[in-house]
Amino acid sequence: MAISGIIWAVWHLPYSLLYGANGGAAGFARFTLITVVLAIPLSWLRLRSGSVWPCAIFHASWNISLALVFAIVAIRP
Repeated sequence: MAISGIIWAVWHLPYSLLYGANGGAAGFARFTLITVVLAIPLSWLRLRSGSVWPCAIFHASWNISLALVFAIVAIRP
């Protein structure tokens, strides 16, 4: 499960380096840690449900919630 998290972190590396997402190169270690930690319950969910859809819904929800938090922080005076 942890190896799966590392693979997903590496998968996101070009996006992080090219566009500065996930904190860019400086934040990539933090992003990798979060990805590895989240890979454990997501792997369990995938194995338990037999489908990737719960994980896809979680991923989308995670991204939307982070975008909302950053948007609220950005518009706060």
